[in-house]
Amino acid sequence: MVRAKTFYAEKYGLETAKVDVPVVGGHAGITILPLWSQASPKADMTAEEIDAITKRTQDGGTEVVAAKAGKGSATLSMAGPASRIPSQAPCHQGPHCATGTAEDWSLADIARRVIQPILNPRCWI
Repeated sequence: MVRAKTFYAEKYGLETAKVDVPVVGGHAGITILPLWSQASPKADMTAEEIDAITKRTQDGGTEVVAAKAGKGSATLSMAGPASRIPSQAPCHQGPHCATGTAEDWSLADIARRVIQPILNPRCWI
């Protein structure tokens, strides 16, 4: 989601904060499927542009690792999208579930407030 949004904004000269690109699938390679037709604001994308930006989005983790010159992984890149989960998929089952936003949460808070509740059947909506 973040990769697709960032690359789309860069390509078309848009503010990243004002761009939305829905993404379905996994977190690496061809399992990532950006839904460019649903992106906003709309851009007139050629088939070649769609192919190129899709490939870059799918291979974005490799870009991060290359930028770190082999001294790390892209694992922490997941913290940003994970922090958005509480506001996008709220749980209204009581204090055992994550609620609200996660702007000030640490990685430990994200694990405790987001990941654990997702695994808790009482929080499933």
